[in-house]
Amino acid sequence: MSAQPLGRNVASEGLRLAEFFAGIGLVRLALETYGFQTVFANDISLDKFEIYRQNFESSRFVVADINRIRSSDIPDCDLATACFPCTDISLAGERDGLSGSESGTFWSFIKILKGKQRKPRVLLIENVEGLLSSNGGRDFRSVIRALNDIGYACDPYLVDASYFVPQSRKRILIVGARQDLVGRSNAAPHSFWARPVSLIKSVHENADLDWFFRDIKPAAPNRESTLADVIEDLPLESRSWWPEEKTMKLRNQMDPRHRKLVDWAMTRTTPSCFCVYRRTRSNGPRAEVRADGLAGCLRTARGGSSRQILLCACKGSLNARFMTPREYARLQGVPEAYKLPSGDSKALFGLGDAVCVPVIQWIAKNCIIPLLSRDAERGSNARSETRSPTTRKLSSLSASA
Repeated sequence: MSAQPLGRNVASEGLRLAEFFAGIGLVRLALETYGFQTVFANDISLDKFEIYRQNFESSRFVVADINRIRSSDIPDCDLATACFPCTDISLAGERDGLSGSESGTFWSFIKILKGKQRKPRVLLIENVEGLLSSNGGRDFRSVIRALNDIGYACDPYLVDASYFVPQSRKRILIVGARQDLVGRSNAAPHSFWARPVSLIKSVHENADLDWFFRDIKPAAPNRESTLADVIEDLPLESRSWWPEEKTMKLRNQMDPRHRKLVDWAMTRTTPSCFCVYRRTRSNGPRAEVRADGLAGCLRTARGGSSRQILLCACKGSLNARFMTPREYARLQGVPEAYKLPSGDSKALFGLGDAVCVPVIQWIAKNCIIPLLSRDAERGSNARSETRSPTTRKLSSLSASA
């Protein structure tokens, strides 16, 4: 089954994309906005593929362990993306890092690229903020060094999805450009909202590696949506809402500060909405409320992570339920036309492991597209000069006049 690309607003036709660790296709969804055409996709999860093929033409999607993918299986492309597993890198995991069985699949991606005679012009690597600190920062260095060794200079970013959607979700984005396109930069990167001090520090600690830094200084995006904007309007009669005793048990698991905030919200005539996570602390299970108007970082249920809870308070009432798959999708910047499976578990698993669409669109617009456009312009100029000695001579005369 296939569907037409969603949200298409083509800026540059003919760009070829290979997406590794493709998941449910949100990288593709973001990049189709800029005219990318997927020529290869791979993921090991059949459940994620089932969602992918509901929304995209999927004949080029290979469901397989990346270790079984050969370099010769990958068509030539302009951009390759790898949102490799964060399981062994995340602060919530065991932190085996790049030697772990799941996050270590990064090396399989590198092996595939290394075997390509014609490598992609640009790469995009995505992972959790914990990559900066995993194994004392050695894993971050290893990623950059591995990309350098196969011919790419790197430009890193640390972007929080909360600039775009009401979800706190920090992710490392590393743009790798072939060194024949950008060379090596000796300039220090400037700090701005997408290159915070923590990232700059990691770059300085690895100054001997090959970097390039695009001189982009866009203002931080002004997020327009709020948590209330993503909530589905479910009637209180819906079975999704918890019974009163279960809701009060959740309230009683809060520490005094959080309980005081919720009790105050119940006195108001204007509805207040909060996201809640259940945590296991030294003093037992705790319900922790976000008071900043954002959802917490969406996760899968793997590794002990709990499902996010929505809490609504108003006029003396308090109601709670788990967040729905559609709410998860909205928090990832996914349009309403994107099809979700009927069962919650598969949808939540796929969305919790996915990227935030407007974050990928931002990095595409501000870094990837300019790099590819500049390279295409250089190639066009070179071809023009090769074909037309007269034009080259006129240019030379003009320059010396």
